[in-house]
Amino acid sequence: KLGVVAWLYPVVFLGMLALTLGASLFLCALVVFFSDLNYIWGVFCRLLFFLTPVFFSADIAGDGAARWLLELNPLTQLIGVARQVLLYGGPVGAGQVALALAGPVLVLLFGALVFRAARAKIPDYI
Repeated sequence: KLGVVAWLYPVVFLGMLALTLGASLFLCALVVFFSDLNYIWGVFCRLLFFLTPVFFSADIAGDGAARWLLELNPLTQLIGVARQVLLYGGPVGAGQVALALAGPVLVLLFGALVFRAARAKIPDYI
């Protein structure tokens, strides 16, 4: 049943890898300077858990602020593509895949920029 669109599922994993690596680089750079960031990150992860449409569809949010928050979540588009590929067997447009990868790539670039900027100062604080 997966057929032609099965090749898109590894793309979802690449998006997750980019998102994870970007967030890790960001946190690696800033936790050295701000030790309380661990607590803030815990709250952020809890919010991200509830704002990620894994067990519900993003369509139930309507058109208000909840829908806006869901659309800002980079995981929403990735999960949408994965759901379309695995559960429904496609079709998935190139624009939808590009939109799903845009958020993780931006997070990866931002994390790499923050880490690169802080890299020289990290040994002084350790």
